Amino acid sequence: MEIPFGSKHSDNAAPCTAWGANQKKIAVNAAGDVFTGYMDNDEVLGFTVVSHRFDNWTKGVKLRAQRPGNVLLDCFGNLHVFVVDGRRLMHHVFRGGDVLRVSSTTEVFDRCNIRFSVDIRGPRVFVAFGHDSRVHFLDGYLMRNGTVARWRHRSSVKLPCNFAYPFALIRRSGKLVALAEEDEDGHKKYTMSCLFEEDDLDMPHVLEHYTNGNSVHNNDLYEDSGGLLHVIVRVHPDERHFIHAREIVPGTMRFARTRLNFPDLTHLRLTEDVADGVQYVGTSWDRLWKCATGCPKDDITPAEMKDAGDKCAGLVPFVVDDDVLLLPAAASAYPDARTFMAHAGVNVPEPRYEGRARCSEWAWSILETVRHYYGRLRRRL
Repeated sequence: MEIPFGSKHSDNAAPCTAWGANQKKIAVNAAGDVFTGYMDNDEVLGFTVVSHRFDNWTKGVKLRAQRPGNVLLDCFGNLHVFVVDGRRLMHHVFRGGDVLRVSSTTEVFDRCNIRFSVDIRGPRVFVAFGHDSRVHFLDGYLMRNGTVARWRHRSSVKLPCNFAYPFALIRRSGKLVALAEEDEDGHKKYTMSCLFEEDDLDMPHVLEHYTNGNSVHNNDLYEDSGGLLHVIVRVHPDERHFIHAREIVPGTMRFARTRLNFPDLTHLRLTEDVADGVQYVGTSWDRLWKCATGCPKDDITPAEMKDAGDKCAGLVPFVVDDDVLLLPAAASAYPDARTFMAHAGVNVPEPRYEGRARCSEWAWSILETVRHYYGRLRRRL
C-alpha cells in the first residue's frame, strides 16, 4: 500500500522522514487504522500527521518541527506525536486519533536536541533524549484524555559526546530501558553501544565498543512475549555484519551474542510470530526481506514497490508488529520519492497493551510508584 503524501520533503534544510532510525514513526490500533507522518518543507518546515481509516488516507495537522517526530498510540485510543521545535520538546495529543485537530499541546522540556525517542506502554510514557553531552530520561502517566498527569525527570547520564541516538523502551516489568549510541570523540572516531536501566543508570551495560575506523549503529531494541530483551547492532564499514544480543534470563541484562551475516542488508528490525518466535525484518537498497535464525531470507517486497525504481531507494524500515513502514532515504529518490506500507506476514502473539486499558490511570500510577520505591528500599538494604 502506497502512502500518497510527502514526496518533496528532503533538501539541505529539512532531512527526509527516514531520518532518526531510533524513533517510532508508525502506530496501528486494534481496528487496523494506521497513523504516521512526514516532513514537509514546501512552504513552512514541519511534520504533517496522516492516518489511514476505512481504506482512505487523511492528511492532518502540520506541526512545527525541525526533524521527524515520534508517533504513538496509548491504551485509551489517543494519538501522541512528539517533535522538537527549536530546542523545545513538544507533546501533541490527538484525542481519539483525530488527525485533523490537536486537542492539547505541552512543552515537555525546554532544552532538547533533535535525537530523541519515546515509548508508551499502558498509561505510562517514557522519553529519552540527548542534551549537553548527557542522555536524559523523563517519564509520566497519561490521563484518559491523553495529557500527562505529571512529568518526572528521572535522571541523566554523562557521555563523552553529544551525538547519542537513544532508543526508549518500557519493559513488561515496568522498568525503563534506553539504548544509546555515541558517535564522535573529537580526537578519534569511535562508537559505543550502551544499555541504561532505570535501577542502575550510573553503570551502563556496554554492548559493543569499536575504534580504529570501525563504527557501530544500533538498529533495534525489542522485548519479546517472554520478557527477553533483544538488541540489534550493525558493525561497519570494515566488518559488514549484525550482532544480535539476546537476554539470557528476563530482567538480568546478561546477553548472549550471535553474529548475523547479512552483508547486503543495511537495516534490521525485530518482530515476533506466535509459531516461529522472533523474526528479522530487514531492508537492502530497494528490497524488503524477512528471515528467522538459521533460515534463508525471503523477499517480501510489495509488487507495486518493485516498480518504483530509484524513487524508493535507500530504504529504512519501521516495524510495529506485522506492519512495516518503508521510507526512502537516498538522495536520488527525491523530490518525487514514494513511501509504502507492507506486511511482515507474522501472527503476533499478544496485544501490545496487555489489557491495561481497563486499569485506570491513577491505579496504575500508584502501582508503579510503589514498585519503584520498593525497589529502591531493597537496594539500600
